[in-house]
Amino acid sequence: MAVTVDQATRIIRKYHPDDQSPAVVDTLQKVTNVGYSYNANIASYTITLKREEEQETYLLYVEETGTTSPPSDSDHRANGLSVIYNLLSKIKNNSSIPMPQGILDANLDIIPHECILFTMPSGSSQTISLSTARSSGMLDAQGLARIELELGAYLGQLHAIQNDWFGLPSIAEPAEPSYSWQESFVFLFETLLEEIKPLPMSKRLDLSFEDIQRYLSRAIGFFLFDDVEVPALIGFAISEDDVLVHVPDEASPTAAIETILPNFSWAVWGDPLLESLFMPPGPSPAVMEGYTGAGGTPPIVFPRQKTKRLWYSLYLSLLILCKGESCPKETSEDSANITWALRTAQECAKALKDAPCY
Repeated sequence: MAVTVDQATRIIRKYHPDDQSPAVVDTLQKVTNVGYSYNANIASYTITLKREEEQETYLLYVEETGTTSPPSDSDHRANGLSVIYNLLSKIKNNSSIPMPQGILDANLDIIPHECILFTMPSGSSQTISLSTARSSGMLDAQGLARIELELGAYLGQLHAIQNDWFGLPSIAEPAEPSYSWQESFVFLFETLLEEIKPLPMSKRLDLSFEDIQRYLSRAIGFFLFDDVEVPALIGFAISEDDVLVHVPDEASPTAAIETILPNFSWAVWGDPLLESLFMPPGPSPAVMEGYTGAGGTPPIVFPRQKTKRLWYSLYLSLLILCKGESCPKETSEDSANITWALRTAQECAKALKDAPCY
């Protein structure tokens, strides 16, 4: 379904009433998530409106299909909006990470699906993603280092939010919670592997799934993933595409992170090293300085942890190939993600053949 201007107006008036100046929608635009955190089941809209002389910006997430049921043995499900909202509440209460404030609407009286209405910070319409700022050269070395330092500190705060059990988030504790990260990760990885095998995308992968399973069995035998003692909140697929930054100008000459988009469809309680922002060639020295300064532990110290990072990169690439099949084909950024994922999956599988597990 597509959200209409009337629905957008009513949902804003419901949660942000103003009898003196009722909300009037100026623009309503459906946006495509071009980052790793893409989720086909959540539609995103930006809404702008004017009250008197001031412009306000909102972000609306709508769950288009039912994704809130628990994962089964045959389906690697994304987190539903109610679970995402629960995670965002934990982040708000336990960190200073700049994320937009949201309101969950589960009444279905205006929009017949669960949705979250986020209030974007003032001036957010003038921000750009960190990935765009980096690739376009809009940040000098000093500005980039400042933003990376901030980003590292926010990652440290995120990973300081902890849980009693590993695996996919849920509002209530699972009937059989996992207290082993190795058990949880292997379940997620093998479920995804089985899901991608029959897809047309798998034909483009020059991979032997039997070899990957054999490498994984070796890793399990060496307890490669069992060095994680405390389940931390991991954004996992959050990337520089989800980080909106202010580029210095005359009015505000300092580069800074304005907000981080709440794209937690693939968040998990697990190993901090799983974070995609820790993928090689990163993290940068500035990110690590901010991360350790906020209490984070250096994610890679021993060779076996480099092997773990290979598994995590393979996992992310397979997730993109599996869940990215429904990405709009006219979006070149999504095609770039698919290209990246195909190359990364092949490189990781080749490297894992002889990667140390000890």
